[in-house]
Amino acid sequence: MGRRRYQQKVRAEQLEQKRDRIVRATVALHAKHGVLGTSYPMIAARARVSIQTVYNHFPDLGQLIDACTGHVTPQAPAVTPEVLKPGRNPEQRLQLLAHAVYAQHEYLEPWMRFAWHEARVVSELEAMLNQATTRLKELIALAVKPERVASPEFIDAAHALLDYPSWKLLSQGRSGDDAAKLAGDCLAAVLPALTRATK
Repeated sequence: MGRRRYQQKVRAEQLEQKRDRIVRATVALHAKHGVLGTSYPMIAARARVSIQTVYNHFPDLGQLIDACTGHVTPQAPAVTPEVLKPGRNPEQRLQLLAHAVYAQHEYLEPWMRFAWHEARVVSELEAMLNQATTRLKELIALAVKPERVASPEFIDAAHALLDYPSWKLLSQGRSGDDAAKLAGDCLAAVLPALTRATK
């Protein structure tokens, strides 16, 4: 490897290390202060870089939020179609979904306790939560197939039970598993009235 190429490689590695420090510092600050309570100077101080360096890597808030989401989300319990596969019927799959969603809420709580309210004024957070809502509603509809077809009312009711505020409420005085089971039981109770059998 030539000297110039080696220097370019070292510089690229240093830039990536700085970027990683900035993201990790921001993630920690957002958990403590929220997005609105975290400034670029605070990030720079925690990451041990200049304020300009933070701006160089993340010129706008949206890019910074995306990077933080990309850092945190893969570490959270997954909420994907895979979690539904062990279920043999809609009731079991809804229970599996409830447990997966509530486990994710518990993991993301340090950030969601701020983001849920800040989304009203931070468009990037609002967009992120809207995307999460869309994905969850798709999983709710998938959970009752192929035996049943979910009505819009069922999907809305299920989303309300599985969304962050309901987790927060149902988790008070209960274990995570008990809260998730309660949500799953409620979904199973309204299943006959708000979904249609396919056979």
